[in-house]
Amino acid sequence: MIKVGTMKKVAAWASTVALAATMMATLGSSASATVTHSAMTTMSIGHRKAMTANDLANQQHIVWAVAHEDDLTLIAGASFVQHAEAKQADGSPLYDLHVLVASDGQSSGVLPLLNANANGRYAPLTSADFIAARAREEVNGLTELLAGTGNSATLTFGHQVDGSISVAETEYEINSIASVDPNHTWWLKGHSWYVDPEQDHRNVGLALKALGPTLADGNVRYYMLPSMFTSPLLADVGGGHPIKPAATTLEYKNTINAYKAYCAWAPPQGMYAIGCTSVPKLFIVPVEDMYHV
Repeated sequence: MIKVGTMKKVAAWASTVALAATMMATLGSSASATVTHSAMTTMSIGHRKAMTANDLANQQHIVWAVAHEDDLTLIAGASFVQHAEAKQADGSPLYDLHVLVASDGQSSGVLPLLNANANGRYAPLTSADFIAARAREEVNGLTELLAGTGNSATLTFGHQVDGSISVAETEYEINSIASVDPNHTWWLKGHSWYVDPEQDHRNVGLALKALGPTLADGNVRYYMLPSMFTSPLLADVGGGHPIKPAATTLEYKNTINAYKAYCAWAPPQGMYAIGCTSVPKLFIVPVEDMYHV
C-alpha cells in the first residue's frame, strides 16, 4: 500500500466528504432502495484555460461511462489521458470530457475487511464513510489522470446500487449529462456489453449500445480489462484495438499515478486503499488498453 502524506488536495475534496450524506439520504437504510434521478452528484475536476466561444463550439463532447469508481482507470486510463491532452490548433483542449460513475460501489467486500482489521488504528467505517471514501479515491484518481494535460473533466456520480445497475437508469444519466448541449453528438466510451461478463459492467455497456445510434451518431467504443484481451468473443465484434503507451509518455505516467491513488493508505485523510484491496492484481499489470467498436 502507498502511504500518502503530501497527496495533492483537490478543489472538490469538500464535496466528497459531504457526498455520503446525500447518497444515504437517497438510498435509505436498505441497499435495495429505489434510486431516484435526483440522486446524481456532479463536480468539476482539473483545470483548463479559458476558452473562446469558437473553441468551445469546436470541442467534441465525450461521456466515459463506467460502473464503479476505479473502472475508468483500470479499463481505459491511458486512453482517457490521450483524449485529455489532445489539442485544437490554438492549443485549447479538443475534447470536452465527462465521466459517469453509475454506482456507489457500496457492495464491495472491502468494508467488512477494513472494519475487521481496524484494531484501534482507525474508527470502523459506516456505509456512509465507505461510500465517501470510494468517491474520494475516484476524485484523486481522476485528478492524476488529468495532471499536466491542460484539460478538466466533469465527474458525475449516478448513485445506483452496486450490483443492481439498470440499463434504463444509466441511459437516463447519460442523457442528463448530454442535455447541456443537445444540438451536438456525444461520443460514448465505457464497458463492453458483449465481452465483459460482469453484469453491472455489461448493463453500462448496453446503455451505451442503446444510445450509440442517436446520441453518439455511432461513435461508441467499448473497453475491457486485460484479462479479456484474449477473449474469443472479440472475434465476433471485429477484434480488439490495443493502446499500449511507452513508459515515457504522459499516458503511462498518469495512469500509474492514478493506480497509486486507489492504493493510497492514509486513514486520517479518509483514504483506505479500497480499489487496491478489492482487486490488487489489476493494479500491478502493465498499462495497456483495448477496445472494440
